[in-house]
Amino acid sequence: MATRKELKERWSDDLIESVLAQFRSGKNPAPFGHTESGLCDLRGLMIRGILRNVTMNLIDLTCCSTERGGAFLGCTFNDVDLSNSMLKTNIDGRFSACRFVEANLNGALFRGSFENCSFLKAKLKNSVGESVSFIDCCFDSTDLRGAHLCACSFNTCTWKDVKFGNGSFYRSKFTGEQPNDVGNTIMDHAEYFQEL
Repeated sequence: MATRKELKERWSDDLIESVLAQFRSGKNPAPFGHTESGLCDLRGLMIRGILRNVTMNLIDLTCCSTERGGAFLGCTFNDVDLSNSMLKTNIDGRFSACRFVEANLNGALFRGSFENCSFLKAKLKNSVGESVSFIDCCFDSTDLRGAHLCACSFNTCTWKDVKFGNGSFYRSKFTGEQPNDVGNTIMDHAEYFQEL
C-alpha cells in the first residue's frame, strides 16, 4: 500500500495542472490507470483553483488535498473515494456514494446534497452548512464539535459515537435515527420524524 507521501510525490506540477485542466474541459484523465477496485487512480492529487461544475465518476481521490484556493463548486461526484483527504474548503454540489472516511473536513463549507455517503471517522470540526441535504449518510465516529449545520435535512443517517459540542443544528430535520448525547450543541427548533 502506497503511503500518503509516495502518492503526493508522483504528481509533478505540470501533471497536476494537466489533469485539472482536463476535468474542467469535461474529460476524464487517467494518468495512473485504475486501482485494484476499478476506480480511476488519482490518489494524492492536489486540487488547485476552483473545480466548477465538474463531473467525476468512479474515481479514487484518497489522500487528495486542496491548496491555492482549491474548491468544489456545483460539482457532481458519483462513487468517488475521498478518504484520508484534507479538504478544508468549499464542498458544493451533488455527491452520491462518495466516501469521506477519516477525511479532514475541519472548517469546510458544505452546500448541495449528499446521498449514501460515508463520513466515518471524519473530522468536521467547525464545518458549516445551511439547507444541505444528507440522505442515508454515515456519520459514525465523526467529530462534529463546533459544526454549524443549520436548516439541514438528515434522512436516515447513522450517528453512532459522534462527538458533538459548541455547534448548532438549528432548524434541522432528522428522519429515522437521530443523534443523542449532543452536549451543548444548539438543537433549537430541530424536528424529528420516524422513518417512512
